[in-house]
Amino acid sequence: MEHTDQELSSRRDRERIMRREAMLHAAQEVIAEKGYESATLEEIAQRAEFGKGTLYNYFPDGKEEILLAIFVQVFERMARMIDHAFDGTDTFRSGLRAFLLDAFTFFRNRNDLFRILMREAFRLQTMESDPLAVIHAHSLKSKNRLAMYVQRAIENGELADMNAHMLAHHILHTAKGIHMQQCGTACDHPVADPDELAETVLQLIMDGATMDIPSNA
Repeated sequence: MEHTDQELSSRRDRERIMRREAMLHAAQEVIAEKGYESATLEEIAQRAEFGKGTLYNYFPDGKEEILLAIFVQVFERMARMIDHAFDGTDTFRSGLRAFLLDAFTFFRNRNDLFRILMREAFRLQTMESDPLAVIHAHSLKSKNRLAMYVQRAIENGELADMNAHMLAHHILHTAKGIHMQQCGTACDHPVADPDELAETVLQLIMDGATMDIPSNA
C-alpha cells in the first residue's frame, strides 16, 4: 500500500512529537531525582533511550532549553486542567473546586519536580534572560484561560462584578503559595490531602474565610 507525501509527513511529525515527549519525560524524572544542577544530558539521553546527539537535535541549547520546555509543558497542562474542570460544570464554584483538586493532586504526585521548578524559576528571576520571558508568557496564558471562566461567572451573576484577570491571578497564586508552604515544611512527609487543600482554597476564594491551612499528613 503506497502512502502519500502528506501521510508520510504526518507520520514523521507524530513520531517526532512522541520522541520529544519521551525525552522531556525522562528529563523530568532525572531532574526530580538529582536536581537540575546535578542532572546531566548523558543521563537524560540514557533514560530516554536515545543517543546524546539525538537529544541535541531536539534541544540544541542543551539542558536549559530542556528545563524551559518542562516549564512550558507544565503551564500547558495547567491550561488543560482549567478547561477540563470548567467545561460542563453547572457552577463556577464546582468548576473551581475540580480544578484545584486536579492541580493539587498533580503537584503532590510530582512534588520533587515542583520544588525544583520553583527553585529554578526563582533563579531565573535574578537574571535577565529570554527563558524567563517565555515562562511569563505561558504563565499569562494560564491566567487568561482561568480569567475567561471567571468573567463568565461574573456575567452569570455567580460572582460580584470585579476584575476577572485580577481574581484569576489571585486564585493561581493562592494555590501555588499554599502548595509551596506545604513543600517547605513537608520534608520527607507527604503534603496534606489534595481534597482538603482544594476545599481550603475554595473557601478562602469564594467565602473569604479565615481558616488554618491543613497541616502536613
